[in-house]
Amino acid sequence: MRNAIIAAALSLPMLAVAQRSAKAETTCLGLLGHADARSCLIAEAAKSDWRLEEAERDLRQVVCNWQENESYKRTALAAQKQAHAEFLRARSAQCELQATLAAGGNGANDRRLLCRIELNDRRVAEVRSIAASIR
Repeated sequence: MRNAIIAAALSLPMLAVAQRSAKAETTCLGLLGHADARSCLIAEAAKSDWRLEEAERDLRQVVCNWQENESYKRTALAAQKQAHAEFLRARSAQCELQATLAAGGNGANDRRLLCRIELNDRRVAEVRSIAASIR
């Protein structure tokens, strides 16, 4: 039993790293003060939100220009809207999980922001791939 608890405890940091933006972590968490690091993470999260919105706008434009029947375009746009809403919901839940891994520490918000940046970046790549597949 004790070995199982130790093994589980040792695996937690690996799980936590799985959804933390390495780029943002390197850029921001190396700053001298925690306030500066937090400001940097907030700015990086805002940039990643902007990149996500830009990718979603680009996909909508690609679908609108798609050489397909209008009914397929409408269906695709509705599906994109739903997928985006579901992504935001799942991102929120997943990043809340990451925040809880701080075990009540003051790093919870940092973990939440790092998760948001990482998941946004993954989604941007996915959305851009979808757009490229129908150009």
